[in-house]
Amino acid sequence: MTHETVFAAIDQSLDTARMIAACQEVVRTPSLSFEESEVAAIYARHLKELGFDSVEIDRDGNVIAVLRGEGNGPSLMVNGHIDHVPTGEMKDPFSGELVDAARWGEEGLAIYGRGTCDMKCNVMASAYAIAAIKRAGVKLRGDVVFVADVGEEVELPPWCSIGYRARRSDRVRPEHGIQPRPGPYRPSRQDRRGNHGPRPHVACLRA
Repeated sequence: MTHETVFAAIDQSLDTARMIAACQEVVRTPSLSFEESEVAAIYARHLKELGFDSVEIDRDGNVIAVLRGEGNGPSLMVNGHIDHVPTGEMKDPFSGELVDAARWGEEGLAIYGRGTCDMKCNVMASAYAIAAIKRAGVKLRGDVVFVADVGEEVELPPWCSIGYRARRSDRVRPEHGIQPRPGPYRPSRQDRRGNHGPRPHVACLRA
């Protein structure tokens, strides 16, 4: 099986309509920093429905799920935050409606609302993409660890960030990582807060 056929099988296994509805659901759920419990429960529910092998919400409110591989390869973490900044004067910040993306210079439709691309929809879409790998019957050598973390949109020292603690816990020790951030590709060996020390090779990809 070639890379092209694998990717095609994954694309065909992605439930796009359900993914879009899930993204709208989390955008319609307010989740200011340290007030993410309701939206975290939504992510956990979808992860369980998508067939992840384990799903939990840790003591800090981070959602951690694992798709098990065959145990003979490196693991990959897919990580993003699920809190958002205050709405300010934004009109209908939790509408979650599909709108014409032309207003932002893009083609097609876009989901409107606070936190849509930073990063609630990015995170939910990542969960559906990972699940599509399983639905396509692709056998992974290593585990995929999914982390939806909280408390990112606040100015705290790196070691105080509860999302940081989730990524550095003994239970989350992947060799590589991906953050589906809004913006250009920039491979990095540091997370966005400039933390130093042993960590996965991380690539921030434009979502």
